[in-house]
Amino acid sequence: MTMDNDLYESAFARVPNRFLLNTVLAKRVHQLNKGAPPMVEANGSSFFEIALREIIAGKLQFHTATPEELKSQREEVKKPESEEKP
Repeated sequence: MTMDNDLYESAFARVPNRFLLNTVLAKRVHQLNKGAPPMVEANGSSFFEIALREIIAGKLQFHTATPEELKSQREEVKKPESEEKP
């Protein structure tokens, strides 16, 4: 196994849903690419490795939507424009 695979498996232990883990990783890598400071030592690592190590260290916070929140979001999307304007 490569270092990235080992890191990924360790991060997967903290976020036990691969879709959610990949989403969190993508968003954090994007933030780092835009200039966000790393929350762990970078040591010349790629943004992907930094994001994985941040997840493993418990530095990133994320929220998974409840079924009620998802339903509310879907209802907001379905509203006709006439209901949204005052």
